[in-house]
Amino acid sequence: MTGARRATATFSEPTPTPTPTPTVSLAGLKAKVSRNTAYLTSRVTISGAGLIAQAATTSRRIDTGSERRIQTTTRCRVRKTATAPGTYTLKCNLGSKGRKALKKDPLKPTVKTTLTPTGGTATSTEHELTIKRKR
Repeated sequence: MTGARRATATFSEPTPTPTPTPTVSLAGLKAKVSRNTAYLTSRVTISGAGLIAQAATTSRRIDTGSERRIQTTTRCRVRKTATAPGTYTLKCNLGSKGRKALKKDPLKPTVKTTLTPTGGTATSTEHELTIKRKR
C-alpha cells in the first residue's frame, strides 16, 4: 500500500465567549419630603446578578481667605444584593441632617448608582436631582 495517507486530527481549545459588559440604568428617581421623613426612591434595572450600591452626594465651594476648596457631603447610601437580572427598587434615607438642610436651601444631590457583578468589573451611572426647599 504505497501512497497511503495518514489522517491527523488537530484539536484546538474552544474560544471562550466574552462576558457581556454589565449595564445599569436608573429610572423613576423621586424625592419624598415630609415633616418627619426625607428620602429618595428609584428603580434600578441591571443586566446581571451582583451588588447594587447607590449614594447621593452634594458639593459646595468653600472660600477661606485665599484658599478655595470643594466640600462634598454624602447625604445617603443604600446597598442591595441582586440575585438575577431585573429591576430593583431602592430607598435612600436622607435622615435628619438632610431634612435640616432642606429648611435652608434646596438640595441638588448627584445620585451615583453602581453595579458590581459577581466576578466582573463595576459599572455606574450618575444623575442629578433638585429637591425643593421645605420649611
